Amino acid sequence: MMPTLSLFHATGIISSSLAAGTIFTSSFNGVSTAQLAVHESPRFAAQQWVHVHRKCHNLGTPLVVLSAVCFGLVTAQRQSQQLLAAATACMGIVPYTIVALRGPEMVLFAAADSECQARSAAYSTRDIQTALTRWGH
Repeated sequence: MMPTLSLFHATGIISSSLAAGTIFTSSFNGVSTAQLAVHESPRFAAQQWVHVHRKCHNLGTPLVVLSAVCFGLVTAQRQSQQLLAAATACMGIVPYTIVALRGPEMVLFAAADSECQARSAAYSTRDIQTALTRWGH
């Protein structure tokens, strides 16, 4: 095995582990923190969640892409499908977020929007609490 292949393999494992940890802790912390504030100020709770979500997106996205690329390169070099599942799993967070979490995400982003007071006021404490609960599960 070539040293660069081992380097790509290790980088894929490390970056995918960091991405998974980042996504888990950001989701857990973002939801937990926002839920503490939701009864006092639903809009502020949504803003807290959006802030954490953006930080996670900015850090997690490059890690996910890096790990998928590394696993893809190792798979191509070995001409084996052994790590293809790992590359697919890394990128799997994207369609999952779009399909399963799009609804809560739209509510939270709209409720946090300071530019559109009328739209953000349209979401009740219950709407935001429900969106946070769905995101957290």
